[in-house]
Amino acid sequence: MLRDFYATVRNGKGELYGLSSYIGLRAGLNRQINDPPLSLSWSLLKDTEFTTCNNVFIGVVKILRKKGLYTSVHHSSVTEDDFNAIKQVLDPNTPEGLVNKVWFDVQLHFGRRGNEGNRQLKPSSFTTKTDENGLKYTTLTFNEHTKNHNDPQARNKESTRGFMCELPGDPLCPVS
Repeated sequence: MLRDFYATVRNGKGELYGLSSYIGLRAGLNRQINDPPLSLSWSLLKDTEFTTCNNVFIGVVKILRKKGLYTSVHHSSVTEDDFNAIKQVLDPNTPEGLVNKVWFDVQLHFGRRGNEGNRQLKPSSFTTKTDENGLKYTTLTFNEHTKNHNDPQARNKESTRGFMCELPGDPLCPVS
């Protein structure tokens, strides 16, 4: 059954998954059978009972690599025309425009993982500093916990999450 799954699983469009998604599926299955409520203590990756399944998995990985599906597909960058269209609704002189502008600036500069963690942000979460050229920039006063690097000491170090730089003369300067 697992062999058939590895050989036939497709995404919602009926296409093969990319390599990282495919590997993630197997890891997720392994986690699912080992975590409560099942708690089976099996390893889909290493147990000899799953050798034939893993051979099918490896075969599909080879196919994915041959088809060029081993790389991540990223969204294209926002074009200058699209960015100018977005700026049309970021009018800080209207209440709705100001809310849109602040949300957009926070997402653009600090939204490394989408909107995750935004609800915990407060005015005290931000600080404004000056760089060596005399330009102001805003950064976070803390480092958020990441999914992969949970060093408790890192939360008190200077933020590496992002910077919002001053744009002198720009009426939509995010720092002013």
